[in-house]
Amino acid sequence: MRGDPRAATLVARVRDFTIPAGIEDTLRKNKFRVRIDETFKDFSPSKYITIRIFDGPKEDPNILYDPPYTDCNDDEARVAVNAVRTAANCVRYSLILEKGDLLILDNRRVVHARSEYHPRMNGYDRWLKRTLILQFDHWNSKTVNGVIG
Repeated sequence: MRGDPRAATLVARVRDFTIPAGIEDTLRKNKFRVRIDETFKDFSPSKYITIRIFDGPKEDPNILYDPPYTDCNDDEARVAVNAVRTAANCVRYSLILEKGDLLILDNRRVVHARSEYHPRMNGYDRWLKRTLILQFDHWNSKTVNGVIG
């Protein structure tokens, strides 16, 4: 809705990452504990889920990566998460959003962040509108007591 040249959106495509094979194997293990973002609290009876960070084809993997919400239970997991951070920082690019720009990101294909930014708090700062689009796959959903989830 309103950009600010002092606040860049940082984007990195997962398929551009360089991750050593052994670490990628770790990222594909269902061993990462992730706290559920408050946005989705109504969709889960638990505060945490266990996930794999990488999934799908090796040449174009899907990713589920949210560092502030991820707990690494052991050194192997910590090394793997740090490798993702390093890989993303090596291939990221910056976008400066201007008034009226629309940016659509697929959270399964890219990781994104914002550069450091100190708002002036004067009513003219960066102001973004977030829209979340979820895909419901009836065939891969689970039904528990008649409730799809």
